[in-house]
Amino acid sequence: MKDNANLRKESVSGKFAGKVLLELGTSVASADIVKYAKSEGAYVIVTDYFPIEKSEAKQYADETAMISTLDVDELIKFAKEKKIDGVFCGVSERILISVCSIAKELKLPCYFTKEQWTIFQNKAKFKEVCKRYGIPVAESFILNNIPTEEELDDIDYPVIVKPTDSSANMGISICRSKTGMDAAIAKALDFSKEKKVIIEKFIDGTEVSCTYVIKDNVCKLVCMGSKYAYENSAGLRALAHAYIYPSQYLKEYMENLDGKITAMLEGQCLNNCTVFFQGIYQNGNFCFFEAGLRMEGTASYNITKEISRQNFMEFMVDNAMSLNSDYDLNCEDATFGGKTFVKFSQIISGGQIKRIEGYDKIISHPMILSSEQRHGIGDTIINDGTLCQHMFRYVLFDEDIKKICEMIRKIQKEVRVYDEHGNDLLIDDFKPEIMLEW
Repeated sequence: MKDNANLRKESVSGKFAGKVLLELGTSVASADIVKYAKSEGAYVIVTDYFPIEKSEAKQYADETAMISTLDVDELIKFAKEKKIDGVFCGVSERILISVCSIAKELKLPCYFTKEQWTIFQNKAKFKEVCKRYGIPVAESFILNNIPTEEELDDIDYPVIVKPTDSSANMGISICRSKTGMDAAIAKALDFSKEKKVIIEKFIDGTEVSCTYVIKDNVCKLVCMGSKYAYENSAGLRALAHAYIYPSQYLKEYMENLDGKITAMLEGQCLNNCTVFFQGIYQNGNFCFFEAGLRMEGTASYNITKEISRQNFMEFMVDNAMSLNSDYDLNCEDATFGGKTFVKFSQIISGGQIKRIEGYDKIISHPMILSSEQRHGIGDTIINDGTLCQHMFRYVLFDEDIKKICEMIRKIQKEVRVYDEHGNDLLIDDFKPEIMLEW
């Protein structure tokens, strides 16, 4: 393996020519980040605890390492040895904290401060800021102590119980009465670093997700989707079968809330970044419950690029590599010019993967703009309601939403995953025709 000093002298083309990018982890968007950086001439190093055969990002990288993405001291030492020019990751909140620490030590760009991160990662702090700007949020309160029986009786059920500081649906439960509250609180505490639990009024409606990009202190909504989710045995609709872009509620949102959220983002002094908001639409009203100061797990840049012919993931990488990006917010159009896209996911139940059929063939279909396989043969999946249960993800487009529904039915029929006993592991209870109710 050549060292970085020699690599910088090699004749390569692209805006990252001679530069070295350290990519942390193998989460959503990691492989896209590596491929983009390499296409622009960067030498890319990927590190995490996954072996190469389990990491798509490592398979595309120029160099790999087996350093934990949470071992900041070792990562800083490694980054100094490799003389990196930038550090980045996909969508993992835990890993982005490492990115921030490394960037600060090496005086490299990072799009957020730890103070800004806390506002958007901590559900309680996020709600406090929203209230100051008139943004509606779900009623909630924080538990610092285990509630008494009398306090549990006073709660207005149903409620969602979750950690104040977790992500990826970890530690979340729905309780429709005080029965099960003790177990739900214990579960949330297990997933909370600060050992705090938030109890939130459960609102039964359509979940929406709104994505903003901020460049040169200008903030703009780039897309808004509605979520159709798989409901698990506990009644939690956390895992999305499909997101439709744009949301059928986009016009109402733009008229009533876009200005307030734009003001809120500008008030946090954010710049050169992306932020998404998650909320519920019910009976003409929006109610938000959390946000993320990062790219979404849906990798919505794969959809917006079909409209704007540019990619805000690439914009984020440009900034991580200290380059002024030619990304133009004026090209973004959250209405998508009347076109419809669907982000469809196949969800896997618990078990070990023995055989996969149909995926490699189906992804060549022209209606599938992009796809992602998140697990491989030999992987064991836990039925825990987290995003780890997403097996395949597809971005579908057609002028006719009915044809998209037909394509989803085709995927459900032809793409199968089996365990060692021949049991089908995919959960295919999603009926795409529900999307025709627009």
